[in-house]
Amino acid sequence: MNRNRRDIMPEDALSLPPTYFIDLPPFIEDGKELLIVQIKSESNNKYVEIGFDEFFYAIGENPLTGKIFSFILLEDNNILIRLHGSRFLRIDEDGYLVVDVDNQGPATFRVDRVENMLYSLRAPNGKYIRVRSEDSRLIADEDVMNESTTFKFRLVKYY
Repeated sequence: MNRNRRDIMPEDALSLPPTYFIDLPPFIEDGKELLIVQIKSESNNKYVEIGFDEFFYAIGENPLTGKIFSFILLEDNNILIRLHGSRFLRIDEDGYLVVDVDNQGPATFRVDRVENMLYSLRAPNGKYIRVRSEDSRLIADEDVMNESTTFKFRLVKYY
C-alpha cells in the first residue's frame, strides 16, 4: 500500500524538535546500517528536493516537501545515497548531484563532520557538495568546507 507522508506523519510535523536531526554513528559496520533521512542545508535552512529538470535543489520550506533519502552507511565514513525506494545518486560530468537513471553506477560520498549534527558531503571528484547561491542547486565544486557545504540530516520515522 502506497501511503502519503502527510497521512502518517504527526500533525505537529512542521514544528519537530531539533532532536529529530541526527548525529551519524561514529563507527559503522560495512553495509550493515541504513538510515532514512531528509537533507537540510545549513546555508539557506531549506530541505533538499528534486526539481523538474532532475537536479537537486535546497528549496523545501518544511519537512513535508523535502525528498526522503536512504543512506547506506559504509566503512570509513563513506555512504551511498539513494532516493528512498528508488535509484542511487551520483555526480554528473558537470558536477551536479543527479539520480543515476542511466545506470552509470552509484557514487560513494564521504561524510565529514563539521560540528555537532552538521556535516559536509565530499563527492568522488574530491569536491564538497554545496548549495549554489544563485539558484540553490546542489553541485560538487567546492574545495573546502564552509557554510554552503554544510547539511543536517533529519531522521524520518514515519514513512
